[in-house]
Amino acid sequence: MLGNLHNPQRLHHSSLPFSILSFTLLWILKLIHSLLFLLFFSKGNRFSKLTLQLQFSLKLLLPEIPKTVLVVALSRKYGKRLASYTLAMPCLTNDYFFASTSFLSSSFPMYAISLASGLFLLDKHAAAVVVSAIGVIHGWPFSILAFLPIYTDSAEAKIPAVLDYLGTVIEKKKVGCIRIDGGTPSGSRQQLVTEFQEKDSIKAAVLSIKAGGVGLTLTAASTVLFAELSWTPGDLIQAEDRVHRIG
Repeated sequence: MLGNLHNPQRLHHSSLPFSILSFTLLWILKLIHSLLFLLFFSKGNRFSKLTLQLQFSLKLLLPEIPKTVLVVALSRKYGKRLASYTLAMPCLTNDYFFASTSFLSSSFPMYAISLASGLFLLDKHAAAVVVSAIGVIHGWPFSILAFLPIYTDSAEAKIPAVLDYLGTVIEKKKVGCIRIDGGTPSGSRQQLVTEFQEKDSIKAAVLSIKAGGVGLTLTAASTVLFAELSWTPGDLIQAEDRVHRIG
């Protein structure tokens, strides 16, 4: 099995159980190395030995938690094949899961990236943002480059919640409205536009910037309010340029 760990082609086509066994073997070897160090090379009184044992235990266990969360999340979201490739990465890179972040001041941001990525794939977007923020603070300023994609994707995933809230508020006010977002079928868009244009009972339109900013002519509107922002400046510019087509 050790020989297979040094064969990227063999490991690339491996199954998830083989990847788990390979990763477990590396972890066991690390455990044996730590125990040997504690038994034969640690010196001092009992308290200092206990402190050293605690430090080694934390150092051994904590890095595996984010990796486990990420692999489980990938397996649930995209299937075992992608999870197998992900688990193979630390085997091939000797536990440096995200080699591109090796310039950071410590390994903590690397573990935070794994954990934040897993939380994002599990649709725990708020938790992913929190973990990303902690990782950025710990590894500032270089860590911002590594965490920015996770942070922005997690934030954008919350946009539908903003539209849901606006729709709820408008409904409570007993105001008729239409909604067009990324989930609106293309065949229904024109029907909704026609309702807004012609029906006096429809007083508001809740639109996402990307889905509602292209190809719509809502000249019956008199006021336009931006309730969401986009991480892509071009989206906002395009939406602003089309405001004149919305009344």
